Amino acid sequence: MLFRSTGDEELRDRVLDEVINDMLVTETLAGRQWDENNLRKLVSLRLGDPFVEPWFDPAGRTPEQLALLARLPDLVTGCAARVRERMRSTPSYDDLLVRAWEEVTEQEGDSAARNEGKQAFVKVLRARFKLGIVDEAQDTNRVQWEFLHAIFPGDGDRALLSVGDPKQAIYRFRGADVATYIDHAQDDVPPAADGRKPHRTLSINRRSDKPLLDGLNDVMEEIGRAHV
Repeated sequence: MLFRSTGDEELRDRVLDEVINDMLVTETLAGRQWDENNLRKLVSLRLGDPFVEPWFDPAGRTPEQLALLARLPDLVTGCAARVRERMRSTPSYDDLLVRAWEEVTEQEGDSAARNEGKQAFVKVLRARFKLGIVDEAQDTNRVQWEFLHAIFPGDGDRALLSVGDPKQAIYRFRGADVATYIDHAQDDVPPAADGRKPHRTLSINRRSDKPLLDGLNDVMEEIGRAHV
């Protein structure tokens, strides 16, 4: 199962509060006021999902309000970057996922040498891993799928299998996004002969069938005897 864990929430919350406070002081001195709680929520979301972008409805807003809100994406991105930098030596699980994704994809501001290094790293991973299996795939998020598709792009002899049931998605409070599983699990997957993406539905639960359990018990008994 791949889902966002809480990590060291206490430490991250302290760092997040410090960064938000510093930014609010700077903005207040410049004559700009922000709602601290809403800003904190946006930065927290961005830390777990770098694809999140602030959005607002411009209808009915004054030119001054629109000018203020136009600053919001850069503020959120900047705060998230400062939190991650301060936690570089003690990363949360969110940080580890984002760093893994950054190591296999080109990022804005990367040098040519940096991108060459990433391409070489991806080449090593693709040569080593021919098959990837994502269990409980409904409890994933966009960062995880972008990482996986960078290693298994849907060409050549590498395969990425995902096993999941959208009806069992229960980890949204930890950052999982079932819509991402539905929308991105088959990105770059070539279609079958009929033009559709390969998909199988297990209509019958076989996990408790006697032949299967008997076989598993035989395997476990053999392992147990080997370790006595």
